Amino acid sequence: MNPFGFWAPSPAFALHKVALGIGFVLWFLGILAGELILLGIGGIAITVSGIAAILGGRSVLHGVSIGGAHKSWTEEEIATMAPGARVRHAITTGAVLILMGGIALTFVVYGTYRHWLTVRSVQLERERGTDKWSPYFSDHFGMSSYGWYDGLAIGGGRICHSAHNVDTHDKELDCTLPAGPSLSLGREHVARRLRLSDERLLWASDFSIGFVALDRGALKSGPQQRIAGLPRAIAGASDWLAWDEGAALVVWDVSSAQIRRFENSLPAQGRVVLAALGERLGFGPAKGCAFRALEPHTGEQECVVGGSSLPVAADWQRGVAFLALEDGKLLELKGSQSKRWGRLQSPLAVSAVDGALFVVTREGVYRLPAPGADAEPLFLHSVTECDAAGAFGELFAWQFGRDVRVIKRAAQPLEDFELP
Repeated sequence: MNPFGFWAPSPAFALHKVALGIGFVLWFLGILAGELILLGIGGIAITVSGIAAILGGRSVLHGVSIGGAHKSWTEEEIATMAPGARVRHAITTGAVLILMGGIALTFVVYGTYRHWLTVRSVQLERERGTDKWSPYFSDHFGMSSYGWYDGLAIGGGRICHSAHNVDTHDKELDCTLPAGPSLSLGREHVARRLRLSDERLLWASDFSIGFVALDRGALKSGPQQRIAGLPRAIAGASDWLAWDEGAALVVWDVSSAQIRRFENSLPAQGRVVLAALGERLGFGPAKGCAFRALEPHTGEQECVVGGSSLPVAADWQRGVAFLALEDGKLLELKGSQSKRWGRLQSPLAVSAVDGALFVVTREGVYRLPAPGADAEPLFLHSVTECDAAGAFGELFAWQFGRDVRVIKRAAQPLEDFELP
């Protein structure tokens, strides 16, 4: 028996014809139905058809095209071909069939991989607890500047926000903990700046500034002070509250009701950062210093972070402050000492939670388990601002445009295929 079928059709030629027909039918059905399994089987059948054509030395194809090149044969040319020409015809068309089958199989493998990535990504998001969060509203709440809030503060297991009351036109504060009723600030005060400081919620509107005590069962309103306009930043400790008015730094001694102004302490325009460094006030950028510490009662100042890189975000807890600089440096400030945690590009917010540092940047959310440790990416996004971020129970929450995003604080870092 002639294995190449020079003079008579061989079993390989019969297999070539059958596999070719089956392959194209399955390929067509797979494309119509969008079924990768049919495309895969069709690709295998077409590949088998090409191999069989080469082994049998005979092909039924009348033409092939690769790129801009095209070659065709008439029925009469195929029937009257010399043995050598028939073998060349079979090799040419068989190679094209193998190539087509290989392309189909590559597409199936790629599509299967993409499907696996999609399923795996959904599974990982579920495991990480990534979700959008919004509070439960009674009917009298309406829409505010950012959708459901005017101001937002996150930390200490709480999410606090200000919003409009449609029924009474009051401006209200509400927190997830304590789970008591919301607190009315009256019709005048739209609290657009909120900060959590230990067991107090600091707030500021266009006309006033004050604090609210976070008692177990209710929000208890504290003293208020008139101000000249909405400040860019607010901060407070046990007995003082601070804010900016243009280039002036203003400190309100709550216990004595004394107000002290420190003129030309801050730039009149641009971002400013305030933080409580124990009982001292940290502020920046300051003249000749990135971040200064001020003793509110005596006015004594100390440069705690030198250099020209501007501060962009801060967090403070139990006398310790965490600072993010414009060049990406992440610092821990305690007294006059500073400790470097690491560096991340374009930070927007920082929050220290249970010994780890969470950083929201323009590109995503990162966790630093310890000073000097590699930053672990937890979530990727594209945002330009984030004024609130912090612990929310077992979750980490941050401002995400008009929403609040959450993710498990113990979430596994993003896998390699999830990174850009």
